[in-house]
Amino acid sequence: GEIIPAVVMVKKERRTGEEQVIVPPECCPVCGALTKKDEELVVLRCPNPECPEVVKRRFSASVRGAQSEPLVLDGQVMIFRRIAHDCQA
Repeated sequence: GEIIPAVVMVKKERRTGEEQVIVPPECCPVCGALTKKDEELVVLRCPNPECPEVVKRRFSASVRGAQSEPLVLDGQVMIFRRIAHDCQA
């Protein structure tokens, strides 16, 4: 359900000449592991399953119900259950 923006056109007339080339990181900024390019997507990912950011995102995906497999941390299977809350304005 994510919306992924696409580049429709480049407005070269808005360039100032001060633009800088963006260099993709070679290492994860959180744990320092070498990043890997996802062959199916145009993204770099941290391949370290114990990286704090990777664990946080897997946990978040599990809680949202977006991940069908249980989350395994330090050899322990963590099972999450979605809890519906009635929010009232």
